[in-house]
Amino acid sequence: SKVGTLTPGKQADIILLLQEILNTKENGESGIRLMDYQFTLKKGSQPKATINLCVNNQPLTASGVGDGQFDAFMNALRNIRTDLPELVDYHIGISRKGTSGALTEVTITWSKDGNLFTTRAVNPDQLVAAMNATVRMLNYIDLRQQLTKN
Repeated sequence: SKVGTLTPGKQADIILLLQEILNTKENGESGIRLMDYQFTLKKGSQPKATINLCVNNQPLTASGVGDGQFDAFMNALRNIRTDLPELVDYHIGISRKGTSGALTEVTITWSKDGNLFTTRAVNPDQLVAAMNATVRMLNYIDLRQQLTKN
């Protein structure tokens, strides 16, 4: 569903921005935060991810393996959350093309309950940007559920 003429991606950005403002204003640390992560990558073995999340001030740890590091991260996340949306598109952009110190922007489009929405994050490390965009997706889903209940 759309709000006015906002695209689903812009809608997610605005809702997440409002959440960040409210959390800062209330000095609360609610929501989902990626506290720590560790990856094991060895030739001939599947990548493994161990993640530490803080979900509404409750620490959670999970591990997963996958075809790549992001897949291992998503599988670890699935051990914590079973309501993950379908990943529809994954786009990587470089802000300063041609330099090794470029920032990487990851934009991920998700599908949940027939609705598409986009989350994005920027980091020098592509994997960290993708994980941050995914955590933003989790916060967006939770915030939308809270808003529709009220």
